[in-house]
Amino acid sequence: MHLQFIVDSKTKKIVLGEALSRWESPGNGIIGPVNYIGHMESAGLISKHDFYMFELVCKQLEKWSDTKYKDISISCNFTRITLSEEDCVDKLKTISDKYSLDKSKLAIEITEDA
Repeated sequence: MHLQFIVDSKTKKIVLGEALSRWESPGNGIIGPVNYIGHMESAGLISKHDFYMFELVCKQLEKWSDTKYKDISISCNFTRITLSEEDCVDKLKTISDKYSLDKSKLAIEITEDA
């Protein structure tokens, strides 16, 4: 997970982080999602990826909960495939309940399927 921050132009403060999926390949450096998300979808692994990213976001928000970054929200992208799963909301709740975080700092975005 790589975080891309959005800064308020008036206050110059970070207001939001977007969780970006990146693959760090030992031989090829950082690889963008256009090169692997479609393969994950074809292999039926995209939901595992989406929930894994969500867990990383929850861990990060928990780490920040008692720091100067506690007011920053993080958005997490989900494919329609994942959001259409019958137990998606239950899985999200189970994951987020494992962490001590302000759940109002979680933002979910829907991405286009590849």
